[in-house]
Amino acid sequence: MQLFRRSQIQSQNKTAKTPAVFLWLGKWLRLDIGLYFNAFKFRALIPPLALTFIFVLSKKIIKSLINVYLVCPVFQWVPDKNISADIVVLLTGFLTLIFLFKQLVKHLLPTLNSLIWSVTILIIYVYGFRSSNEYVFYQFNLPLPESLFYNDILLASLLVLTSNYKSFFNKLDIPKTRYALLTDGSTIDKYTDAYGRTEYANTIAEHINKTSTDNSFAIAVTGEWGSGKTDFLSRLKKTLEESTDNICFDFNPWRVSKPDAIIEEFFKSLTVKLQPYNQSIAGKIRDYSKRVLQTSKDLQFRLVDALLGDWIPEESIQEQYENINAGIESIGKRIVVFIDDLDRLTGSEVMEVLRLIRNTANFSNTFFIVGIDQKYIVEVLKNTKHFSNEEEYLKKVFQLVITLPAFKKEIFSSKVKEFIITDDLSPASKTKLTDTLGRLGVDFPDEETGFVLPVSPEHLLEKLNANLRDLKRFCNSFKIAFNILEDETDIYDMFLLELIRNKNIEVYNKIRDRSLLKFEKEHSDQFALNEEVWQPFTESKKGVLPPEDLTNLEEALQYLLTDRTFKNNRKIKLAHNFFLYFSYQLFNLISLKEFNETIEKDYDQVLVKFNEWADTPAKLKELLAITEYLLDFKDASFLQKMVAVYLNIKESKEYWRSHVRKLIFEHSAGNLDQYFEGDQTKHETFLKEIMADKKISLFNRALLANQFLEVFIKPGRFSNKVLDKKQWQDIILGLFDSYLAEIAHLDLDSILFLMLNDDSRVSGDRVVLNPAATQKLKDVLTTKPEFFEDYVSMFIRPYGYPYSPGGEMTFEPYMEQIFTTWGEFEKILEKAVFKSGENDKLRKVILKHIDTFYAKKDESFIIKDKTDQLFVDSIMLKQGPKQPPSSSLSINLSDLFSS
Repeated sequence: MQLFRRSQIQSQNKTAKTPAVFLWLGKWLRLDIGLYFNAFKFRALIPPLALTFIFVLSKKIIKSLINVYLVCPVFQWVPDKNISADIVVLLTGFLTLIFLFKQLVKHLLPTLNSLIWSVTILIIYVYGFRSSNEYVFYQFNLPLPESLFYNDILLASLLVLTSNYKSFFNKLDIPKTRYALLTDGSTIDKYTDAYGRTEYANTIAEHINKTSTDNSFAIAVTGEWGSGKTDFLSRLKKTLEESTDNICFDFNPWRVSKPDAIIEEFFKSLTVKLQPYNQSIAGKIRDYSKRVLQTSKDLQFRLVDALLGDWIPEESIQEQYENINAGIESIGKRIVVFIDDLDRLTGSEVMEVLRLIRNTANFSNTFFIVGIDQKYIVEVLKNTKHFSNEEEYLKKVFQLVITLPAFKKEIFSSKVKEFIITDDLSPASKTKLTDTLGRLGVDFPDEETGFVLPVSPEHLLEKLNANLRDLKRFCNSFKIAFNILEDETDIYDMFLLELIRNKNIEVYNKIRDRSLLKFEKEHSDQFALNEEVWQPFTESKKGVLPPEDLTNLEEALQYLLTDRTFKNNRKIKLAHNFFLYFSYQLFNLISLKEFNETIEKDYDQVLVKFNEWADTPAKLKELLAITEYLLDFKDASFLQKMVAVYLNIKESKEYWRSHVRKLIFEHSAGNLDQYFEGDQTKHETFLKEIMADKKISLFNRALLANQFLEVFIKPGRFSNKVLDKKQWQDIILGLFDSYLAEIAHLDLDSILFLMLNDDSRVSGDRVVLNPAATQKLKDVLTTKPEFFEDYVSMFIRPYGYPYSPGGEMTFEPYMEQIFTTWGEFEKILEKAVFKSGENDKLRKVILKHIDTFYAKKDESFIIKDKTDQLFVDSIMLKQGPKQPPSSSLSINLSDLFSS
């Protein structure tokens, strides 16, 4: 009979796959080889072997049936020599390969059961049909191997498409990293005994192991939510399982969908545990549970039971109970049932569990160990309105109540370290976290140090976490915030904010919507606690929250909104930082991470970036705030680089001068120890290098040098004597000389530069300049007419500020130190020829008043000629508020450093 056109089958040598291929395939598929083979059950071999055996015994009958019902009615119509049939078969095979590839891409493999079935069918096909002379098989008309037939592809496709595919991944076991969240489950193999209750659990287990009972014995392990009941039960179970006299198992009633099913599910679990020791007990327990549950069945089932009862006499429920009890006693084992998480159940469900413990499963040598939150259980039982006194009822159920031993909250800091300080954190991150725990928690030193700090009051970490479950929840939220904001916020404020969120989300949300915050009167850009909102809130929560919780939350809020010295400029107290903590975006703030990366670069790159930030007012303000706290550097060369950068930032020049003064002058003594190991010579060399650094302007270098010179001339609060007076004067004089050589015109900065060349103070705190400096300026003025004209243009000054037209005037205070006498200056002024008509007119006004001013030694004069007065007024108003010094009294050059 013709099935497919037959051709002689030619054997093909197939290259065997090497073990390396299997290894690669397993790695690519993330295949757990052990799991793949363990999923196979030997009983799955029975159906394929049975099919093979039946086929061998009934081959002729089976072939006849296939011929009658498949070959004749279907395959006889397959056209011969048809290219279209070739294409359809090949397309089927191609689509099957695509299907198989997609399964592999999804990491799905055919199960061993499917492979065994496929191999069985292929063996039957090859030896029963393909090698038989009864059939002629169709082969392809396309140029394909002659040994390949239609039915080869079709059968293979059918087997691939009908196979069962599953994933056999390696167990997902990701190493602990900074991103790994903490689970709430208690696995004693993975976690240490943080509560220190193992010995207590062992003691309880020893008492149970020494006890046999005629009835069930119920033990309640009481504790609040998160107090470690599950951990304690796990440790107790582990110890009890070590005894061969005990059969231990967990019963989880909260996994049952409805109260009626709790008892049924319990007896199913009990049957599974007891059947290996007593095969007949399974039926007895099933019948007993059926009778127990009978009262809750629907009416139709009760009618059926009543009818059957008339024909088939049943044992009474008491007899069934006694039979089961006798069966349990004959086992010679103690049954220990662990029940946890009753706080997940409703009142009716709790009642079913208690009924089970007290009555239904009141078997001999049966111990029920139940973890309960007594306050919760009493409340839900009250809601059922079935009991007059819920506490007394619980006493009847439980013969022993265990209160979990108290634990020291001092373990919290060490547990937080264990949970969040992982190997993949940088040393800097680990230090941040350790320092934070040291301030906000009770962080005892390691035992290896050989001493223990005295017990101190609980800190905020301990006050805002009641137990390890709370602590894990806090660590999970803190990890997320820390991984996003580590480099952008103040870590102490971030830590506190997550503690508050974890303790009371309502308070956290009131911070978030700023209803608990107000602006300080003295600082309009800083937050303080809004007592007018906080006090009514605490009043409304009395009786809802424990008083100590409200006290601890208020303490945390005050700590959060206090400007402590160890906090950085990104503290939440500063209003412009507020949204960073809640939106996780910088907006106009500068990334601290980017800032720290930037300052590690070379001078030019740092300056470009700082000027880029300074161009935006919001970022300039932030840059000022960040650098205010940047006072320590890794070495002296880094400090010198930053000094050069600061003094070349285009905006807020006065602030940067002030900041550099703090770094170089005010911190001079500290720098000696920090950067130069107390070597004064190295410190002096460093300062000379700053004075020679061409990246810093001549004026800024002289201004900084003048601070050290002032120590010798006018001792004050600082005594930073580095080098000596003559050395500093020579440095400033050299800088002044270079300045005069490179400028094209004299201006206000030239006079200020001259003032940096201090020599002494005389009566009235009048300034005496370094004669060498005044001589240099005189040489320039007498040899460069354009400089002398610039000098004269600034010669008349307002006597007081702000200037009022027609007011008192004065002359340049250092003229006599420059020219020795006013007469010498007057002679030069009389002969001077100026290019500017305005300056020439000003020259004449000066000559009118110079005799009166210097001869009478007046400090001021008034221009009485109205024409001259209007002219001078126009000059003063044109110059605006930026006027040169108007008095020969000492000018506090520190003002140049302040913003």
